[in-house]
Amino acid sequence: MATYPIEPEARLGSSSKKKYNILKNSFEANYMQVRKASTRSRSVFTLRYDNITKEEFAIIEAFFDANIGTIFTYVNPENSLSYQVSFQNNELDYQATTKELCSTSVILEEI
Repeated sequence: MATYPIEPEARLGSSSKKKYNILKNSFEANYMQVRKASTRSRSVFTLRYDNITKEEFAIIEAFFDANIGTIFTYVNPENSLSYQVSFQNNELDYQATTKELCSTSVILEEI
């Protein structure tokens, strides 16, 4: 199983969150019932890469191309915990910030 690259390092502004699946039922009398659909949460990581070189972007792009639609390991640099994740989106975009630099982001969702 592949491991998400640690270089280039994600920049400040990257974030993580916990996500629970919930079920909602509406009734005719305008009542609503809500409950968790699962007993565990899943982590979602948004990794931002601001003003990285085109060579650094090529590392991210190559990993994306090789691992889209698969499960891989992500080691969270904040706590060194390993997560089994996949890409949440099926596209990778970037914004050119200068002639040599660009910015991008990826979203990883725990499986």
